[in-house]
Amino acid sequence: MIIPEALENKLNDILKNAESSQFIDSSILEMKANILSELNLIDKAIVSYEYLRALNYSDFSVKSLEQSCNLRMKHLLIKVMADKSIKPQIIESEIDHILKDLDLLIRIGTTPERLSILGSAHKKIAMIYESFYQAPTKQNLIKNHLTQALKYYARSCKAVDPKNLKELNYPITNLLTIHAIISKEKSITLHGKKPKLIKNIFLKLNET
Repeated sequence: MIIPEALENKLNDILKNAESSQFIDSSILEMKANILSELNLIDKAIVSYEYLRALNYSDFSVKSLEQSCNLRMKHLLIKVMADKSIKPQIIESEIDHILKDLDLLIRIGTTPERLSILGSAHKKIAMIYESFYQAPTKQNLIKNHLTQALKYYARSCKAVDPKNLKELNYPITNLLTIHAIISKEKSITLHGKKPKLIKNIFLKLNET
């Protein structure tokens, strides 16, 4: 079994050869960041994406921006769960920064994947508050972000092309899970009445 570190070393060797041959450009660096992300080497993937963004005349894809935002929020959640001494101001600043970047992506266009990434971001923020905060308003903050996540997952479901229903799997699973958390109904109960429930969720969200 090949471990991620071995694959990373092989990747670095390939990049060194490409660089020495003056064959390296932003598309290759983007590929490196994507591979690091797939290997779950989150810290290194984030560094690679940030380096890519800072390059002059870089022609990386919007997909890499999506992945960067997704990884940064995941990294923040992992960091908060591992270190309770992080100052709340630092956490709030990073959350705000990531959400602003995600908002810029939505301004480019509201694809199902981007809406799901926003839903995932708000879900992770709720988990951060659950793990870290002890403020009296903690439960309200958690519920507010879960509600936002619910709305974005619902919008993602609506934006899915009917010809590609496999794309529904991720947002609709999260939609039902978060609804179960908010409504405090058991998931197995929700599964039995899933079609009707999904319709009701969409109707309620349309009213807000």
